[in-house]
Amino acid sequence: MSRLIRRHFVTASSALGWVMLLGASAAQAQLGLFRVTGAGGVQAESNMHDAAFAANTLDMAFSTNSRNLGLDPGSGAAQILLMDLGTDALSLISRAPNGDGSNGNSTGPALSANGRYVVFSSFASNLVSGEQPPSQSVFRFDRQTLTMQRVSVSTSGGAINAQARYASISDDGRYVAYFSSASNQISGDSNGAVDLLLTDIQTMSTTRLSLSDSEQQAADGALESPTESLSGDARYAVFTSNSNLAGSPSNGGIVQVYLRDRTAASTTMVSVNASNQAANSQSDSPSISRNGRYVVYRSFATNLVSGATSRIFRRDLQSGSLTAIPLPASAASCETPQVNDLGEVMYACSENVGGTLQAWLFRDPNLLFLLSPASGTAVASNAGVVPGRRGMRPDGALMAYSSIASNIVSGDTNGVGDIFVVVDSERLSRLFGDGFE
Repeated sequence: MSRLIRRHFVTASSALGWVMLLGASAAQAQLGLFRVTGAGGVQAESNMHDAAFAANTLDMAFSTNSRNLGLDPGSGAAQILLMDLGTDALSLISRAPNGDGSNGNSTGPALSANGRYVVFSSFASNLVSGEQPPSQSVFRFDRQTLTMQRVSVSTSGGAINAQARYASISDDGRYVAYFSSASNQISGDSNGAVDLLLTDIQTMSTTRLSLSDSEQQAADGALESPTESLSGDARYAVFTSNSNLAGSPSNGGIVQVYLRDRTAASTTMVSVNASNQAANSQSDSPSISRNGRYVVYRSFATNLVSGATSRIFRRDLQSGSLTAIPLPASAASCETPQVNDLGEVMYACSENVGGTLQAWLFRDPNLLFLLSPASGTAVASNAGVVPGRRGMRPDGALMAYSSIASNIVSGDTNGVGDIFVVVDSERLSRLFGDGFE
């Protein structure tokens, strides 16, 4: 039995005390959680955040500048580390050719399906040789060959003239999508704005994803978002823009969510209601499931679904249905949703606008789980979930978020942001029962 499952079973029984259900019995789900620590249970000395999972392994990548977890990168800059959750083994991803850690902050990892490739953004100048850009660049590390390459390069193969960040990667590791404010990555880039780009690692060619349905650049560019923007097969990408990019309907002069289909060479608006009317207020923070079926986003619109209150919506691209995700009873507003291949949505909600965020999970048809509980109770954590990217395996077996709370697990005394992993014990046990290990 995996060490992860053994560790999880220690908390699984108490987990039922904090699972919050709407219209369902506790027997329908069993969730537990644990805090990620270093060797021997050592608490991190600095913040840990940006958790990301591989689809087919127990690999989890994250960003931290802690140097006491059992692997010291020799640098005080934030590093990308990878932990095998089955064994707790740590490896350094943001590494220079000589094995040293990055000399600039590295954040926002994403993994290919088998965990071989890890992409991230970094300010470091020692990861690869050659001309160094003035700001962040996107890198891809091959864990099998231990090779690093810069993904965000100019049309001549040199340094870009502005930052690139918030990377997503295809399941096979070939394609990397990211936001770039550089003007020298693709020819004809004249909008002076951030664009969502795609680099084919095999050919090292870069194309723009934030295009109109008629293949024109978005005049206002694309709004950056830390959540996953690329489907696993790299066919679909989601982004937001204030530009009018779809043939119909008109965006109404409002920021809308768009879906780019690379195969069909088309761009459609996602933030529409059942009558194909555009959202009547800003829609943003989109994320797409790895299988490309679901898109979730936040919207302030009042015309999408009658009675919607959480501001979180899920579009099923297969059926065309639009679901308003429930607002937790204790919450006033929600943000930064992410979705897995089953259509399950993890999002953050606060009791008041700008207030302390708590992590929640929605499962069809009416299950709602508080993922950031106080230890052994249904009370929420005493400090916020960190905004930004959170981890979610496509199959829903593992989820992760970062929080500075001290009451999610007992003995939390480090006073910094920790990563908490939520485990669906039934799903994970089934994986190992099927020979996953």
